[in-house]
Amino acid sequence: GYINRAGMSEHSEPLSSRVGDYWGACGHPEWNGQTKGRPWSGAFVSWVMTKSGVSSSAFPPAGRHAQYLTSLYDRQQSGRGASFALHAWSLTSTRPS
Repeated sequence: GYINRAGMSEHSEPLSSRVGDYWGACGHPEWNGQTKGRPWSGAFVSWVMTKSGVSSSAFPPAGRHAQYLTSLYDRQQSGRGASFALHAWSLTSTRPS
């Protein structure tokens, strides 16, 4: 795993429990930073959305980016009043704020 500047990794406490919080937001409270083979970046995004007060009907929490992006895309295509609009990366440009 990644070792940060303080010499801690996601596999040790307190970071392992924090990763467990991310997975808990996706319905997998049994997983944490010690769980092998489970990249948690998608779970982190879901945790952020949950902590921000976004409902699960507006943003379906999932551990994989493709899962929630597919749900958001399907809702957007169906015309069911999507809360989030997806845009092709090639149609946007990044710029400093």
